[in-house]
Amino acid sequence: ILPSRILFNRIPKPQSADIGKRLERENFLSDIVDNLFDKYKNSNFFDVRKLKAIHVQLMATGNKQQQHVLSFHLLYMISMINCYDQLHGARA
Repeated sequence: ILPSRILFNRIPKPQSADIGKRLERENFLSDIVDNLFDKYKNSNFFDVRKLKAIHVQLMATGNKQQQHVLSFHLLYMISMINCYDQLHGARA
């Protein structure tokens, strides 16, 4: 699950901010992506190589439109995997 500081930030940074540079500085998604990659690297269901590639591309790109699309895709993938974890944990 994403840190609450992302969801409940009273003073958000402007949308024009360089998301890739901010991620590189704050490093809050790198740990999540690395943990999911390690956990599901042999999974046939989740394409975590794609998750890792999107994260790397997001940090490398300077195009704000591309950053917006990549960050949405990355957060969507993380949310889906976390949802699967919660459902799978509830059944066990």
